[in-house]
Amino acid sequence: MPDSPQTVSRYWIDPDGGSQANAFKAYCDMDTNAGGWTLVWSYSFTNYTHFNDHSNAITPRPNWPAKNEVNVPISTISPLNETDYNAMNFSLWKTLGRQVLIKSNINNWLLCQPVTGSLVDWQKGDVNCTITKYVADPGESASAPSKFSPKIDHGPMFHSSGRWDSNFYYFNGYTGKYWPTHDPCGRNGPNQKKNVLDPHGNIFIRAESLLGTCLLSYGLFRFHQRYLQKKIRASPRGLTQHSTVTSCKTLLDQSLPPSTGIYWINPEGVSQSNAFKAYCDTNTYGGGWTLVWSYSFTNYAHLNDGSNAITPRPNWPAKNEVNAPIFITPPLNETDNDAMNFSHWKQLGRQVLIKSNINNWLVCHPGPGSLVFGGKVTSTVRSSNT
Repeated sequence: MPDSPQTVSRYWIDPDGGSQANAFKAYCDMDTNAGGWTLVWSYSFTNYTHFNDHSNAITPRPNWPAKNEVNVPISTISPLNETDYNAMNFSLWKTLGRQVLIKSNINNWLLCQPVTGSLVDWQKGDVNCTITKYVADPGESASAPSKFSPKIDHGPMFHSSGRWDSNFYYFNGYTGKYWPTHDPCGRNGPNQKKNVLDPHGNIFIRAESLLGTCLLSYGLFRFHQRYLQKKIRASPRGLTQHSTVTSCKTLLDQSLPPSTGIYWINPEGVSQSNAFKAYCDTNTYGGGWTLVWSYSFTNYAHLNDGSNAITPRPNWPAKNEVNAPIFITPPLNETDNDAMNFSHWKQLGRQVLIKSNINNWLVCHPGPGSLVFGGKVTSTVRSSNT
């Protein structure tokens, strides 16, 4: 066995911690979103080129509960890579954790935390999902789904409001009716990425309070309760309205710094009813940045024309003649053109990061003045092509 863990590889695991005769090989992803993910399912499609045809379904499927008419092959063999189309016995998934990572090369990747709903517990209800990688254009992608429904005709579904009109992932296992929606727009449409070689998807599982089955050993993974008690870690905060952080910077203070995405923050740190979702950049310039404003232009093609302005604008002080729309809704990605209420900005910090795809990036530190308070600032420049 290697002296140190490889980033992505196969290991022997034994989720029930009993007889080593029950151990089996599994594929572990140690890189994506801080690692610790056990691959439980790799699947493809029966008719990708005619994606929304009733003959299209995922294949194979796990041995989770399903209607008798579901007719794609069932697998109970652990997949050993992301294109080894197999599925670990579904009864083992819950022994590996509750966090779910969904990867696909035709749809955006999701990291989903259980709230009242859970894939591994086959429980309908709310989930807290964030998009961890955009496979589709971020500007055309919807926000991540918020609900999980296990029994939607021929397979489970991740959706938002109404099931069929806000569907992101539908794991349809029947080649006689419906089709396996993979829609980054969240509209139950055939908006998956087209013309992809070897189209597929994967589901990984990770423990919430541990760093996942795949992180606890380099060789044979054996679990005993007394060992787990020593290794247990607090669940990451910011994932629900009842577990907020005061800003994206405080996310970095956790033992497992999370990835860039959407989190619940409460700058005032008082009533949870004041909490709201915000987009946190945990990578750029040391991370910890809370997105407060995403904007575009009214006439970019004629940038120096008098008709050109930024849009929308925050509700900061301005002359009465300023006529760009005012927004006070936190933007949830870098192309979600919105602006957080300006009164919150000063509660989040004093350093300012300015990003643009048409100008150099700046990190500005308050000197005698500050953007959130006014006056002069000092700045650091980063090229826009880095």
